[in-house]
Amino acid sequence: LNNFTEYTELMDKSFGKEIVSQLEIMWEYKGVALKSKLDFIVIDFQNKTIQPIDVKTIGDSTSSFVYSFWKRRYDFQAACYTKALEYWVQLEENLKQFKGFKILPFKFVVESSKYQGSPLIFHLSEETFNIGLQGGNVEGRHYEGFEQALERLKWHLDSNIWDYTREQWEVNKTILI
Repeated sequence: LNNFTEYTELMDKSFGKEIVSQLEIMWEYKGVALKSKLDFIVIDFQNKTIQPIDVKTIGDSTSSFVYSFWKRRYDFQAACYTKALEYWVQLEENLKQFKGFKILPFKFVVESSKYQGSPLIFHLSEETFNIGLQGGNVEGRHYEGFEQALERLKWHLDSNIWDYTREQWEVNKTILI
């Protein structure tokens, strides 16, 4: 791998695992150039898996992370970073080493700055990942997904219209209330 040792800290080589920290990926998705920086990935060479992990701190109890998760759209982040990791694995310089590896569901390691010493690990479900990627509803509220956001960005880039949303522009800036 190119520059692999620059990003890698060895993690118990006897167990066949390595941790890559601050993995920066320049990638493209549906014609849009993107940049992602993952906190950690754990590469398990024995089980042929790659585990993406993001570290979060919260100013309240770690139990309240679910509220922050939806407020800050960490589902969106997880979908974006997972797609970046899929891209990275398929790069020519990585493909040979990671052929057949499975990318595991995203994990968030969460610690409280107020109540230190009570970390929790949150695993992203497939349903939550799909909301982050394609959008969906949670408790009566609709959330836009990563793919819809990219389509919106592409519209703005193509039209060079930045003062209005696509929806406002398409109705001649006339809004019914």
